[in-house]
Amino acid sequence: SGGVETVDVGAAKSLVGSGHLYLDVRTIEEFNKGHPENALNVPYMFFTPQGKPLVPISLDEVWLAL
Repeated sequence: SGGVETVDVGAAKSLVGSGHLYLDVRTIEEFNKGHPENALNVPYMFFTPQGKPLVPISLDEVWLAL
């Protein structure tokens, strides 16, 4: 439907198993510590000397990059 939906772990596993993408928005450092197989990492925040600014990216931009 194009909307964002929150699902539990079991539902996420089923969705990924049926061909859906897993979009992981954690930082690169967190992602590198462990992530689901074939997860796509698009960090929502980055660690900088000034803190953790949000990345100005929309879901539309993510889909266009795929």
